[in-house]
Amino acid sequence: MYNVLIVDDDERDLDGIMNNINWIDYGMEICCTARNGMQGLTRAIENVPDIIISDISMPVMNGLDMVKEYKKINPKVMVIFMTCFEEFDFAKSAINLNANYILEE
Repeated sequence: MYNVLIVDDDERDLDGIMNNINWIDYGMEICCTARNGMQGLTRAIENVPDIIISDISMPVMNGLDMVKEYKKINPKVMVIFMTCFEEFDFAKSAINLNANYILEE
């Protein structure tokens, strides 16, 4: 079973990701959630997720900085960034972190 950390500052998006996917069917379970990058970094250190699904643009610490810091501790973590911003710099930064990048509409 893979442990998943979901990080998003939008409560509706966070709830949607948590509740609209049958995680068990995919061999995953949500180990924790966070509302900003700093909280996400703390939760990742405490819970050691296999997968992080994160928004990029968030208060306190953005998702890119969070993952950059966490990959110093756990370079093997799989990362999926989701964002509604069509900014090439975000995609380039995600690729540099060896992460997947999904553009939401």
